Amino acid sequence: MRHVIVGASVLLAGSLVSLGVADVAVADTDGHRAGPLETVCVAIPDATAGDVAIVNTTVVDPSGAGYATAHNEVSNPTWRSSVNFAPNATTPNLTLTVVTAELEVCVTPSWSTTSHFVMDLVGLVDGSAMTASEGGAARLLDTRLGAAPVAPGATVCVGVPGTADAQEPTIAIVNTTVTEPETASFITVHADRDHVPATSSVNFAAGQTVANLAFQPLSAAGTLCATAADHGSVHVLFDLIGTLDADAFARPDNGSRRILDTRLVDGPTAGQAVAEGGRVCVEVPDAHPGDVVMMNVAVTEPQGLGFATVHADGAVADATSTHNFAVGQTVANLTATELGVDRRICATPSVTATAHFVFDYLGAIDGAVFSGPPNGALRILDTRELDELPARLGDPDLVFGLSCDELLVGYQDAAIAELEQWGTVGQTELPSTGGDTDAPAGGTAEFSNTNTQFADVDEGDVVETDGTVVYESGSVFDQAANAHLVQINVVDVASRSLLSTFTLYDRSNASMILYGDRLVVATHSTIGTATFVDLFDVSNPAAIQLVRPSTMLDGHLQAMRSVSGKVRLVLVSQRWLWDLFVTVQVDERHAAIRDTTIDDWLPHRMQFADDWAITPAQRAVDCEQIGVPRIMQPGSTTYVAEIDASSDGAVIGAVGVASSTYSVTASADHLFLSSYRAHQQFGWFGFDGGTISELHMFDLSPSAPAAYRGSAEVPGSLLNQFAIGEHDGVVRVAVTNGWWGPGTSSAVFALRITANGLERISGVADLGVGERIFAVRHVGPISYVVTFRQTDPLYVVDFTNPDLPVLQGELKIPGFSAYLHPAEGGMLIGVGQDANEFGVAEGAQISLFDVSVPSNPRRVDTVDFGSGTHIEGDHHAFLYWQPTGTIAVPVYGVGASRIDFVRVSGGDLTKIASVPFDEACDYPRRTIALGEQFVLVGKARMVFVDADSFAVTKEVTLRSFDSWCW
Repeated sequence: MRHVIVGASVLLAGSLVSLGVADVAVADTDGHRAGPLETVCVAIPDATAGDVAIVNTTVVDPSGAGYATAHNEVSNPTWRSSVNFAPNATTPNLTLTVVTAELEVCVTPSWSTTSHFVMDLVGLVDGSAMTASEGGAARLLDTRLGAAPVAPGATVCVGVPGTADAQEPTIAIVNTTVTEPETASFITVHADRDHVPATSSVNFAAGQTVANLAFQPLSAAGTLCATAADHGSVHVLFDLIGTLDADAFARPDNGSRRILDTRLVDGPTAGQAVAEGGRVCVEVPDAHPGDVVMMNVAVTEPQGLGFATVHADGAVADATSTHNFAVGQTVANLTATELGVDRRICATPSVTATAHFVFDYLGAIDGAVFSGPPNGALRILDTRELDELPARLGDPDLVFGLSCDELLVGYQDAAIAELEQWGTVGQTELPSTGGDTDAPAGGTAEFSNTNTQFADVDEGDVVETDGTVVYESGSVFDQAANAHLVQINVVDVASRSLLSTFTLYDRSNASMILYGDRLVVATHSTIGTATFVDLFDVSNPAAIQLVRPSTMLDGHLQAMRSVSGKVRLVLVSQRWLWDLFVTVQVDERHAAIRDTTIDDWLPHRMQFADDWAITPAQRAVDCEQIGVPRIMQPGSTTYVAEIDASSDGAVIGAVGVASSTYSVTASADHLFLSSYRAHQQFGWFGFDGGTISELHMFDLSPSAPAAYRGSAEVPGSLLNQFAIGEHDGVVRVAVTNGWWGPGTSSAVFALRITANGLERISGVADLGVGERIFAVRHVGPISYVVTFRQTDPLYVVDFTNPDLPVLQGELKIPGFSAYLHPAEGGMLIGVGQDANEFGVAEGAQISLFDVSVPSNPRRVDTVDFGSGTHIEGDHHAFLYWQPTGTIAVPVYGVGASRIDFVRVSGGDLTKIASVPFDEACDYPRRTIALGEQFVLVGKARMVFVDADSFAVTKEVTLRSFDSWCW
């Protein structure tokens, strides 16, 4: 995984810009903020792998409360905090990070907040003097796992692996976090239960989560302890960064030592606070010039809003801030300061406030194993100075404009890398190369349309109607012709009779879109993986005519969408070249792959002539129009083919992606392709493993081909097309990482559409821990998310302010909903399964939820069906006819299928009728509301039903099955 790498040379190295609260007003208008879980990495000058970078990391102007984690490329940035902060607060903290082979350190904000980051390099500790924890940090202690916090005055201890009975004493470098404290207080980190120094390691307020580093010499038993002050209980977490050789760390006698407290009358300020812009200095005992002094410094009793800087005597005091505070607030922070020749350490408050200072000296790192910048600190990152942050989780933007030769090398490299890893052709890293709402369609007052995600975007379906004629498609096997075929039946509504039938041979699985008097039909080839596209003139339904003979396109049809007659087909072509692995010897396969040409990998299209002769194959999409991701999936190409239904039906390949596609979402303005890949380095939801989903956005225009707009990556996988929603220029994405178990979690991200593509701005996490998403629906600014394992939590997440989303409500009930559909009056319809206490499904069920009060979602009624329903996997099978509040549900059972009708009235659901489909091959597929009747479309027949009595008024035979259903 790659992150954005910011070299120190492009930053304000050594900048004297201070990080005080006074800068917050301008920070929001400059630079580029990091979004939720968006990792920024920065190069460390003069570092070697294994060194430990001491960095003062400052969070500037965060959009909400949260935390940030300093880490390296191989450590998990989500299960520990380095800096905890409140909204809009500027908060620094000292961080230590082991430098990996990438020679960089990284910082990642938590969920649901965006922030600027400033990182100041204090210096490097030679890796030979330190043993680093594997993965960058190791969790030693989390009292939350034992349920009981550390009681007032109590001590909790834990062993540090590999240090008990060590030949040489060691220093533990531990990131210490306190959380859920009862009252304002502090804890002390120390070596054993018998000796608790009179110093503080972490200071905190009631309910606050605070992290701080500790440098703690270990006892002979190798223990590390934390003692809570007498004021209240608190949970404590230890994350071990590593251990430092004791020879490289000199500490004062008897452990930590208080060397300054300006509140004391016998101190250097005679008990007076340090004036605004003034300073107080103290000589560090037993330290030497060039040593790095580790000191816990507390600012207390400030008389204004401001910041302070701890620095060496003679250094520039405003090079960075080490403390930011409000009136009366006590703020403690670990500081690292390289001593000058006079061995004095100073503290300087800003010009806005007086304050008292307390110095607790922990010890000094020997200058022989430390190297620091000449001026004491080097500014290596300031996101306020960046024009853009182009790569977050990785580098998802597609590269266009490659020549065919360059593209061929990419396909070949991907195939060879997969062959070497798995023995067959997955994915590899490509070398670097130079609708406004999604309210569902409900139809007019006269008839219903295809049930779609967005009201103004049509979706391909097996049934289409204009209110006077119903077009139905279905697959059969013609025994006489020994061929699979697709029949398109045209049924007149007024006479309720079959007008005509059109047959397409060697086809299956038709998907249709009706626009005016044109019908676009896409079918799958029964030989290979090609897709056929046909355009019909249906101005005379009794004799529909082909506008032009079929176009054959390489690939499987993934989705079919249409806006105002501009039809887009998303196809996935898989060129696996299996013959290379069947006919070619193992030791010759690499050479065989290198012998391939670009036409062996690219999808093609072929046009049938009027006499049904096939014209020569052409590339379905040009090389320059294929976007190449950093991770190519060998042999996979997703591309968008376009048809203007009002024109001559010519198929145009607009744009492609050298990747497979898992789901497709299309609003009136944008098309989103999503794919996912295994994420091998670390988990984003607090556990190892998981997936990363890539989103590629394309602009849609009625007058121009689809055009690439930008990409983004989100941790986790998407359920289906409903996982993505678009509203007021913000895209929301619901994801789950993991499968089952305690490590599984779900979230909803918000990404703003900008001139540069997609910018992640917020997220809401920890939805359904241990469960997976089973249904999502984004309606206006609200996201409804259903997760399930044994119960069905329905989450209501409010993105009215997309920068600060709010989890408004949660409802836990048995079972789950697999499809959600908004209804009037603040109601939400859920179709899914009832379940017992063990999470075992017990039959189809419709639930009616009252979500009019987002903070209090309620299930107000249910209807059980005792069987399954096609709606769970096919939302086109669902009908909600708003004029009469009627729901039609196709139900399947053993030997008997039916369509049940349910009436929604206020907060009640009532089953009002059932129409059977008893024949084995005649299962129900669609229901259409048409004036005073409902049209029920099955596999073998079309049934007309009176809308009031639900009596069957007419049946039309569509097709017969001689022996078996297909």
